[in-house]
Amino acid sequence: MKTLFTYIILIITILRKGQNNKLNEFVLIGLSYHEMKDYDEAIKSYGKAIKEDNKNFYAWYNRALSKMLLNKYKDAERDLTQAVKLNNDSKECYNNRGICHSQMNNYVEAINDFNSAIRIDPLYKDAIYNQGLCRYLLKDYITAYKNFSQILMLDPMNADALYNRALSRYETKSYIEALNDIDEAIRIRKDDGLFYFLRGNIYTVLNDINNSCINYTMGHQLGNILCAKRHSEICGE
Repeated sequence: MKTLFTYIILIITILRKGQNNKLNEFVLIGLSYHEMKDYDEAIKSYGKAIKEDNKNFYAWYNRALSKMLLNKYKDAERDLTQAVKLNNDSKECYNNRGICHSQMNNYVEAINDFNSAIRIDPLYKDAIYNQGLCRYLLKDYITAYKNFSQILMLDPMNADALYNRALSRYETKSYIEALNDIDEAIRIRKDDGLFYFLRGNIYTVLNDINNSCINYTMGHQLGNILCAKRHSEICGE
């Protein structure tokens, strides 16, 4: 079993000076409910804003975010499609719509949206990362590796990107390179049991059972149940 980190960035539209004329009272109320994590009430408020003005980008966009946080991805995707029609230069719209598609297992559509976000901002890390996750899930490990490598050029200390690049390398049987990546990920973040699970798996493939057991033990101590299971299978204890 190979587990990927979920890396979902939901960006609430920031109210900047001079933008209030583009908003209305219901959007402001919706933002307040959103901040209080009362997403159902936020959705109702944004709906009232849309009824009042169906060209209100902020209402469509923020209603989608509230729906995403309630796992209503199909409804959120529809709202983001309306938001894109009103503002096709919003990289966040494309990124979040891509997340909706990915959560519904529509990975090709998700990648298309992430590509649109990247065309707007070629250094947009969230979209590059999310595209890598979808490429991995489509078993396109080489392209996933390239996505995570691009993230690491922008952010060399990104432990999640190192983990996912290691996982991509593992799938292409580049075990030594995968080991180097997961070693670095653990150096950056020592308390993630999933990292030790992957490193244990790499050592198992390399037939280094002693190091496998050491890593499964460390992961188990951090509460990772996958490590506990593998320790029992491989180490016989």
